[in-house]
Amino acid sequence: MSYSSKTRVLHLNNVADTGRNLVSYARSTGRAWALRLIPHGSLASPGQWIARGNDLVDWHMNTIRPDVLDIHYAPNGYYGWGCKEPYVLHVHGSDLRVDLHKPGIGILARQSIERADAVVAATPDLLPRLKEVRKDAVYIPNALPVELLHRTPVQPVQGRVVFNARWDHSKGGLKMVEAARALVKSGVDVHGVDWGDLAPAARDAGVILAPRMSKKDYQLFISMGHVVVGQFLVDALSISDLETLALGRPLVARYPGSDAPVEICEVEEIAERVLELMPVAENPAAEQKRRQWVLEHHHPEVTTAMLEALYATIY
Repeated sequence: MSYSSKTRVLHLNNVADTGRNLVSYARSTGRAWALRLIPHGSLASPGQWIARGNDLVDWHMNTIRPDVLDIHYAPNGYYGWGCKEPYVLHVHGSDLRVDLHKPGIGILARQSIERADAVVAATPDLLPRLKEVRKDAVYIPNALPVELLHRTPVQPVQGRVVFNARWDHSKGGLKMVEAARALVKSGVDVHGVDWGDLAPAARDAGVILAPRMSKKDYQLFISMGHVVVGQFLVDALSISDLETLALGRPLVARYPGSDAPVEICEVEEIAERVLELMPVAENPAAEQKRRQWVLEHHHPEVTTAMLEALYATIY
């Protein structure tokens, strides 16, 4: 067999809408790709194991099979075990940084990585770690939806700073809260989402928290930021960070060693860097540069072509 645009590719699971973004673009260009969701929730829950078990039985009993399976998130790789079709495993972040080192689920993640026909790192910082388990792992960037990449930018609210990440230790922890507190004390209008274990601390620090919202409303929420602060725990851009750049907004984040048009600083320097940016944040040339960078690196056409080259090596 050889891969073609008619090859049936099934993306299993939808981490941060990456599966949906890829499949939507592929189908719009005539490719035979599809998306299958799986029960969502923590594998620490007995009820989740029951739901997963029932879903796994349904999956193996389904007589309509893909030619290639692309599974998102390492511990889910067992969906590919015992299947005749080759499978690619997409590793997205916490599955490698956290789950791989946990008892039980770590064995599941490692076995999934080792048994996959090909393995993909969704962010460049993951690749060196992933290669410790799979030397042939490759980096293929996350894709953003086409409609976002071509959306007409809206005018931000002058003087507003938006923190685009959830408030928890996986995104920067209490240091993010302290940065927000320092900005509030400096008279800055600071906004975020009521999401994460540290959201109450952010509210106490003076952050105006909006309720969790739809994806489209969230993107509008980000675009209202005169300056946007991203996640700081790892040297990678989150989906929210990429969306921020696609919307043309200045992004303060920790992302060394990249050509991405990001305002780089350490977490302890967030407040200082934001205050420096506020007077010069409105810059049409810089806005276009951010949008162009995302188009060149994270358009689904780019990612789809890279994935198809990989699929061709296993099918």
